Amino acid sequence: QWRKAAELIGEMRRDGLAPNLACYTPALAACADAAEWRPALELWESLLRDGITPDALAAGAALDACLAGRVPQSGLAVVEQLEQVRTRRPPRRLFTRAEAAAALAATPAPPNDTLP
Repeated sequence: QWRKAAELIGEMRRDGLAPNLACYTPALAACADAAEWRPALELWESLLRDGITPDALAAGAALDACLAGRVPQSGLAVVEQLEQVRTRRPPRRLFTRAEAAAALAATPAPPNDTLP
């Protein structure tokens, strides 16, 4: 489903239409549902290049894709980019989720030899 959503955005461009936030957000959500973080980040960068001001829903979908793909640092970068392009501060919950996932990823796993 994420491929079709990304293809539709490409088709819009080829037809001379400008995709908007309402096009990007479901495409990002489809990437999140499939744990496809690379396409989600490509869509996110495309959205920013197109001069679209993202909202918390679009950023949350991109963040979810990154977390599902186990790349929390990339998700944190998405939230930081959202903060840079928006006039209002993004919801704290986005930062909290991204920061917690990044911290968890940086924590070494406990050794497996703790069982007798």
